[in-house]
Amino acid sequence: MIWIWLACTETVQKQTPDIRRFQTALTDIETATNLGFESGLPNMFQVGDLYMETLRNWGDGVCPRFNEQFSDVDGHWVDDCTTVDGHRFFGFANFSALSVQEEDEFGNGGIFSSMWGSFDAIHADGEKRTIGGLGQMAIASRDGGFDMNLRGSFWLDDDEMWMQQGSSSFEIHGSIDDRLTLVGGVQYPEVTIVFDELTYDIHQCDGTSFGKLKLRDASGYWFDWAKNPCQPCAVVGWEGYAVGEICIGDTLDNAIESLIQQTDDWIAGE
Repeated sequence: MIWIWLACTETVQKQTPDIRRFQTALTDIETATNLGFESGLPNMFQVGDLYMETLRNWGDGVCPRFNEQFSDVDGHWVDDCTTVDGHRFFGFANFSALSVQEEDEFGNGGIFSSMWGSFDAIHADGEKRTIGGLGQMAIASRDGGFDMNLRGSFWLDDDEMWMQQGSSSFEIHGSIDDRLTLVGGVQYPEVTIVFDELTYDIHQCDGTSFGKLKLRDASGYWFDWAKNPCQPCAVVGWEGYAVGEICIGDTLDNAIESLIQQTDDWIAGE
């Protein structure tokens, strides 16, 4: 019987994985995630500003050939051309800059912006800016409604970390006066983050988020992290095992608050 017990014990031990052998150092995951959040979340404010900067500073009014709607940047273009200064535009874009739509008799109105494009803009010195996706944003000042989604690649600036690692599929829905839900993913250098319907509540602890994140480290392993309200630290899970604790909650809350604050000037001026 003792022999049988020892054999069973050995079998169980062999089936238990050596978690530490596969685990990336938690300090590295914590550092990479905090750096990402500190740099900011994907947002249409940056997409719109950087697209307009590219079109105005690199284009010349002839290239790209532009179907103007409301301003020198609102509208649609399809082209493969080179400006007199040697900047090339190749592809298409359809853009509506952030603007106010007055409320109608049914109370519909607010602030809207959208981008749809697939193009490369190549500066004469070799610098390249690219869009390949769809972005939309709506803000309703009447009830604080806020909806934004970015799906695709928006490489418009070498300094914005969320633009550097490929495609994003990131959404925010809800009210900036109450609660917001964050869904989807964003890639930063060394870490990919997926929001599993994480909630941000402005009424708790002067604003706090809670819910689940999935973190993919540089080696390709996925980790789970569940945030409680008002708490910056939580246990990291890997394949059902608790493998330690990291503290990324404060920088996450600050990133969400920073995005919300960008709506203030628009709502105040509506």
